[in-house]
Amino acid sequence: MQAQVAAGEHNLVNTNIGGYIQSGNFSVDAGLLSNHSTGVQQRGIKGYFHNTSASVGLNYKINEFWNISARSTYDNRDFAAQNFYTTFASDTATETVSSWWHQLRVGFQKNKSRLSLDAGYKTLDDEYLFNSASIANENTSRLFQSLLLFQQQLSSNTSLNTGVNYQHKVIASNDRGNHSLNIAAPFISLSQKLGTYFSLLPSVRVEFIGDNNPEVLPQLNASFHISNWQLRASGGRTIRDADFTERYNNYNKPIIRSGSVGNPWLVPEVSWSYEAGFDWFYQNSLRVSSTFSSAFTPGL
Repeated sequence: MQAQVAAGEHNLVNTNIGGYIQSGNFSVDAGLLSNHSTGVQQRGIKGYFHNTSASVGLNYKINEFWNISARSTYDNRDFAAQNFYTTFASDTATETVSSWWHQLRVGFQKNKSRLSLDAGYKTLDDEYLFNSASIANENTSRLFQSLLLFQQQLSSNTSLNTGVNYQHKVIASNDRGNHSLNIAAPFISLSQKLGTYFSLLPSVRVEFIGDNNPEVLPQLNASFHISNWQLRASGGRTIRDADFTERYNNYNKPIIRSGSVGNPWLVPEVSWSYEAGFDWFYQNSLRVSSTFSSAFTPGL
């Protein structure tokens, strides 16, 4: 375990403490990182920040097949946010963001089979004050996400990966309103080696996002590896869904004098992306690579 505290001419104080202990099949690690400064003078306020993060993790090997681990993290950030989001002279903003992040993982491995379940729950409270005469934007968000993954080595040349990802998002805000969203995404991929040099990795994922139509996301990766050379190519369909800010920013306010307004009816952006390239290896000390990539967005 070590600790370090430093102070300088800008009144910066830094603390970094960490430790790890293990006994048999059980281990614990913990850490703390903290940075504080009163900051330099800005327009009407000082550019201060008070940031602290702390975490603790546990790991236990139940037997030769099963393993369980957990981690909790706390993060608090209080800082001057002047002109972070606007260019107005009246912007003397401050912001406080506080969050908790909890993770749990259960894993099983036997022979050529692997099964794992990862789950995480995050809470976040965000208070943004534009200036001393304004009303603070207060946002509370919650996120639960999980990943169930099964991996099976079918043969020396073939392996299968399949599973499902689930997310539940919630926001309560005096600016954006109160909303929730469920996302489920089953997926499957196959890794196939054809002969000595050629490999294929086809995969498909289906995204169920709220009330939107299901989005099918196929992808294909291929590589050819011979001697010191590797040729590779990939292509597939990707999407990006709008977040709560893009959908509901300022949407809950009766009067809007400036700033963007969200659109609740946004649908996911879609694009097809392609990539091709090569790698050249010289022993274990040098690699030369080149890649060409392109993306096509329907309708643009």
